[in-house]
Amino acid sequence: MKGWILLNSPLPSISFKGVSILVLFLAIGLLAIQPTLSSIFNLSEEFSMFMAMGVTSTLAIGIVLTKVDDQVINRRVKVKRWLLGAVIGHALSFLLSYIL
Repeated sequence: MKGWILLNSPLPSISFKGVSILVLFLAIGLLAIQPTLSSIFNLSEEFSMFMAMGVTSTLAIGIVLTKVDDQVINRRVKVKRWLLGAVIGHALSFLLSYIL
């Protein structure tokens, strides 16, 4: 069963398609948003990289967590998953910006 989930479970299983969406959004964030942030808002390169990866990974993880299963989920579960995506996305972007 691909993408199975209990209705109240905060973490669904993520398929290869979900991981590829996440990598695509991270690449878009690094290549497109980061230079724009640093030039418009006069931010340092490291901080703008952190912000770009945080925003795009939050979007990607939110999309993956709400679209990965075939069940109809209610609004409360979607909000919990978007918040979880924000936390995971910013933690991931912080780690990547620290490593890079």
